[in-house]
Amino acid sequence: MHLRKIKKHEQETSLNDQMGQDLEGGTLTLADILPSNDLPVDDQLAFKELTHHLYKWMHLLDEREAEIIQHRYGLFHYSPLTQVALAE
Repeated sequence: MHLRKIKKHEQETSLNDQMGQDLEGGTLTLADILPSNDLPVDDQLAFKELTHHLYKWMHLLDEREAEIIQHRYGLFHYSPLTQVALAE
């Protein structure tokens, strides 16, 4: 029974298992080399802070100005538009 348990887990690996060394001699793990679509944590925090400031300042613009900026740069769930498309 114990041998079946061991055999079942032989093919499993952890993201923190050492895969080798980087150029500086540090430990390289599977988590280090797998691609990720997520932004790094510091970029996520910076984005959150910038979004907060943007919300705070957008209310100072009149409705038309705010709409143009939102559409031009794809803010607040709008798709970004070119200047030509925005002018139409």
